[in-house]
Amino acid sequence: MGAWGVKLYQNDLAEDIKYEYTEYLREGKTNEEATKELILKYEGMLEDIDDGPNFWFVLADQQWKIGRLLPYVKEQALNWIEKGGDLHIWYESSEKLGNERKRVLEELSQRLNSPQPPEKKIYKHRYYICPWKDGDIFALPLNEYGKEYGLNGKYIMIQQASQIEFNKNIIPLVRCWISESLTYTPERENCTECLHWGEKLPPGRNCKYIFELDITSKRIIPKDLIYVGNFEIYVPKDDDGYNPKHCFLLLWKKLKSVLIDCYVLFND
Repeated sequence: MGAWGVKLYQNDLAEDIKYEYTEYLREGKTNEEATKELILKYEGMLEDIDDGPNFWFVLADQQWKIGRLLPYVKEQALNWIEKGGDLHIWYESSEKLGNERKRVLEELSQRLNSPQPPEKKIYKHRYYICPWKDGDIFALPLNEYGKEYGLNGKYIMIQQASQIEFNKNIIPLVRCWISESLTYTPERENCTECLHWGEKLPPGRNCKYIFELDITSKRIIPKDLIYVGNFEIYVPKDDDGYNPKHCFLLLWKKLKSVLIDCYVLFND
């Protein structure tokens, strides 16, 4: 366990337990389910004299704070405190640190033995599922944005080829090209190849044209995005398909700049 202080959350394990417990609840698991998941995941260290006590200390503290302290979790934490918990580690370093850690555990014991606050509401994750269909084409006006490269008045055309799961959201895989008008006229020389680590992709490397489009909320989609229609999916002859290891994740806030850079680099 990596620790940088005597306080309850000043170590790696405590941060992991706090985060994972909260995540389980936000995913919709009950308090009992979340607790069992954590115990199962960390069962190999629960009897460890160093890490075992801290697991129960943090879990009990987290449950108490949100009004969900389970009796057996409280019992485990208090039993470890009574045994001295992990005090030996701190006293081996210095008497001062040992005494400071002892006060932390005494405060935890008092907290766990006091009435816990009312049960707090846990806001569950809301994962986004992009409603686009394969073949859907959208246009993003460049206006003055591409003026430097003579692209003002043109459009970035975005066509969904497929969808994937990304951080539990469903996002589109797209191919993009520059168009003079709001019509379905993709051409090889106008397609935007992926800019990978600032260089052209070497021969044989996958994902020359496929981008992962980061849509995790309806709110982040530009208001000037125009729906053009649903058409046959355009695949350039030299397209190498999709490989998640070599695919560029395209953020909306950087979409225009990245695609213009890609277009200029590969069509120079």
